[in-house]
Amino acid sequence: MSLGKNIARRRNELGWTQEQLAEKMDVSFQTVSYWELDESLPATQKLEHLAEVLNVRLDRLFSETEDNWEYRDRLFDADHMFTFLKSAATVKGYPQT
Repeated sequence: MSLGKNIARRRNELGWTQEQLAEKMDVSFQTVSYWELDESLPATQKLEHLAEVLNVRLDRLFSETEDNWEYRDRLFDADHMFTFLKSAATVKGYPQT
């Protein structure tokens, strides 16, 4: 699953609207919609806060599988996550909002 689909999936599991998530993230609901449609990525500095708000580990938001949100082992070192994500977004040409 894509980042956007994982954001939407987790938001729905929590029973929140896009507007509610947007308020918690201090962005517009349109921004959340763009994230969920994979039209843009959250700004690198917002990713950690997004994971906290959704109550998941950051690396799980990028999971390609539909596993539950529990983790057996750590996939990424948190210290290197932001560098990895920023470079991946740049390579794919996604605008950061």
